[in-house]
Amino acid sequence: RARAQVLELFGVSSATHTLVFTSGATEGIRLLGESFAWTPGSVFLYAQDSHTSVVGLRQLARRAGAAYGTFALEDLRHLDRDLSSACRLGAEGCAASSGEGCLCWADDAGDRGPNLLAFPGESNFSGARADLSCVARLRAGAPRWRVLLDAAKLACSPGALDLRTCPADFVVVSFYKIFGYPTGLGALIVRHDAAPLLTPTAAPGGSEGPQNAFGPSYFAGGCVAAVSATSGFAVARPGLADWLERGTPNFQAIVALPSQMACLQDLGSAELRRRHTLAVCREAYLRMRALRHRSGELLCTIFGHHEEPRWWEAQGPTIAAVFRFADGSFMPYGLISELASARGIVLRTGCHCNAGACQKSLGLKDKDLRYFFASGKVCGDDRGLIDGRPTGVVRVSFGVFSTFADVRRWISLLEEELVDRLPEKEECESCANVAADGPKDGHSANAV
Repeated sequence: RARAQVLELFGVSSATHTLVFTSGATEGIRLLGESFAWTPGSVFLYAQDSHTSVVGLRQLARRAGAAYGTFALEDLRHLDRDLSSACRLGAEGCAASSGEGCLCWADDAGDRGPNLLAFPGESNFSGARADLSCVARLRAGAPRWRVLLDAAKLACSPGALDLRTCPADFVVVSFYKIFGYPTGLGALIVRHDAAPLLTPTAAPGGSEGPQNAFGPSYFAGGCVAAVSATSGFAVARPGLADWLERGTPNFQAIVALPSQMACLQDLGSAELRRRHTLAVCREAYLRMRALRHRSGELLCTIFGHHEEPRWWEAQGPTIAAVFRFADGSFMPYGLISELASARGIVLRTGCHCNAGACQKSLGLKDKDLRYFFASGKVCGDDRGLIDGRPTGVVRVSFGVFSTFADVRRWISLLEEELVDRLPEKEECESCANVAADGPKDGHSANAV
């Protein structure tokens, strides 16, 4: 029942799609990467705005001998023709990040396949959305792509993920992000015509057990139809969900899904919930955009597609921003996090496991990230500035239960605590170090 209702939530059914329950979107991506029918002729591309869980697939592509690279989300619609808008990576990395140009693609790159193209439906960093209207064209183009849509963020917006109009081959979602409960449950949704790419192969009679692109494939309880402990004999179950859902499923979380879906539906139609969520976010955006210090300096710079003519289609209900003191220097995001926590406001800071979007928004190159790491910065810490440069952003997200009163509380914090604020020593120790010692390794204290 829950499996059918989830597929219905996204506009499809078991007649066209298989739903594989996972522990979350990340496990769905990992299962896809480990099961995909990679060949040395495959090409794997991921959008620069991808979550780290998607970027990690390049390790599996590399292990299989496939070519791999990255592209700007704005160039997605061009990839049905050739690879000229994508940057090939390799052992040397993407040379374009240091201004030296990308590695060259082989003349026949993408011709043999199968090829995998991965991108987020909505950036978890800024809420900027991809143009999903080109997915069908990408699947039929040259090169022909199999499309992985990371919908962990997109699916949080009511009605935004409709697999009737977006024929992605593989889609991952997280139910915790959609409903708030249950935790530890997600799904990998697979089109039936793409399922053979994840199905293990086997020698006649199952004498060597299930195989994948990397050789013998791991199997576990519940995913084999027959197995011998005294020989290599093992036969995978024929259903994709049966094969990939290994061990005991999180059945207590699964049975909670129908009630969670009913709870949202009781709030009104998906369109009504979508309009409410976007309206609350838009109010916050417009009020944040107008805030200035008395010096005339803008309080914050906001990233995403909020200024697009049809912003309600191009932008999800998320605001990502960096903030400046009245003297123009950057505020450490930890300061805003502390002030928000004291007022009971929940937000997130950092790069949000999206290095590419962070690099693009903050103007960071590969050498900058290496320098930050050498300076002691690691993912998930609270070091918001290094040599006066921001290492991440403040992200405020809105959902169906957000209200305009929440916006007023957030704007009051900004007006009362941050407008016209000057840095104190403990708030900008790294800025003070730069002022005393000068910029290091070509880094400016007040410029991105």
